[in-house]
Amino acid sequence: MAQLCPIRGSGDTGLHILTLAVQPASSSCCQDFNRAREIYKAAIRLIPHKRFTFAKLWIMFARFEMRRLDLAAARKTLGGAIGMCPKEALFKGYIQLELEVSLSTAVPTRDIHLSQ
Repeated sequence: MAQLCPIRGSGDTGLHILTLAVQPASSSCCQDFNRAREIYKAAIRLIPHKRFTFAKLWIMFARFEMRRLDLAAARKTLGGAIGMCPKEALFKGYIQLELEVSLSTAVPTRDIHLSQ
């Protein structure tokens, strides 16, 4: 179950982070993809991106969209992440996504070329 956990430490600002321990269950087992998408969006909204960010969260969200076969949403997610907080891990994640897409479309493209 997702829950909000307060951040403790010096200068406690009362910020909250959505724990994502439920990610595998909500995106693959329960078939409730809209709920999983909302959990990712809520977690991203809660993170103060100007101070720090979790590149892994953005990449996980983009991969979720790829599993849903929504390439445009995956690209938009990572593009927005790079715009908000350009980190090396995000660039690498975007490159990896594009490589996976190009490799998955290479065989059908080759087949079309050979059939002409």
